[in-house]
Amino acid sequence: MSQNKNIALQQKIIKEKLILADKVKTFRANIRKQKKIQDAAKLKKDGDEFVKAAHKIAKFKNNFKLQKTNLKNVALRLKHVKASLKDNKSTLVKITGKKQLPINRGAHSMDRVNSIDAKITFRYAMINKLQARFAKVLAFLKFAKKSHNEMGNVFRQHLIRRAHRLAKRLHRRHKLLMKTLIRKVRVAPYFKGQYKSIEKNIFKLTRADIPKIVTKKDKLKVMKLKEKVQKLFQLRKKLMGEKHLIMLKVRKARMAKNAAKAIKKSTKKNVKAQESKPVSNVHDIKKVKVARKKLEKKRFVAKMAKLSQKAAQEHKTNIRHEDHKVAKDIKKMAKEIKNITGIKFKKPSIIAAKTFDRIRVIK
Repeated sequence: MSQNKNIALQQKIIKEKLILADKVKTFRANIRKQKKIQDAAKLKKDGDEFVKAAHKIAKFKNNFKLQKTNLKNVALRLKHVKASLKDNKSTLVKITGKKQLPINRGAHSMDRVNSIDAKITFRYAMINKLQARFAKVLAFLKFAKKSHNEMGNVFRQHLIRRAHRLAKRLHRRHKLLMKTLIRKVRVAPYFKGQYKSIEKNIFKLTRADIPKIVTKKDKLKVMKLKEKVQKLFQLRKKLMGEKHLIMLKVRKARMAKNAAKAIKKSTKKNVKAQESKPVSNVHDIKKVKVARKKLEKKRFVAKMAKLSQKAAQEHKTNIRHEDHKVAKDIKKMAKEIKNITGIKFKKPSIIAAKTFDRIRVIK
């Protein structure tokens, strides 16, 4: 609700600001016009015309100052409204935890680009006019420096003041033009696509290798190395398959060992329970002996399961070491190929040959 009120207020203040800016512009033009009339009257020594122009200048200056103050106040009010909008937006982000959509932001389109183009044309024309005037003043100033009489000194001071004023105006106009040119690029509908394309290209360019001159002998060597890499890759694929199978074997052996260990533990408890019972006849002694024999058997089964797991684990470790050795050899050959050609050799990958769904299943 507060956001909607602030948006309406912002639009109202912007309209007010435009009206005041036009008034300021009009009063400034009127002051300059009356100054010219005053200067003409001064040269003609026409007192009535000079005084009349002076009164009008004073009146226009008062109005100009008043409207300028009003414009400053309106600009300050607009600043406060913008701050309120920004504050409300950040509060909504804190409450909802979601990024809020931008307020009063138009969609990027060619219509906006065309309207900005019209502004750019107008601003270029203004800068050309000011540059022509500035060039004229500088040319006069250069020539005025050669004359060392009183008239030349007075005119030189006047030209210096005008040169400073025009330099300031030109600087301001250039800043505005640059701002408009940046805005034109930014609001174009193809901006993001263009940005991503150039970004990708620059990234590839910075990461790309510098190729070297390769002789026939080197080419033959590279071909042989690539063949070796392919052979080693096939060996690695085989080792990976074996490693996968042995991993399943290790898992089964671990489960068998844990199961045998649990049975051994429960059998041990039974033996202790049998031994703690009072012996009344021969059958009781026989029961204890049977329980002890069963425990020995379970101990043997548990030990064999442990050895089986250890053997499977060792087999897995050996395969892993062999796989690492093959991978190291492939890496070494890839490095050698890069040293010869200057281009990074893309090593063959097992994962690259698999689909995304298959990789997800494996994971």
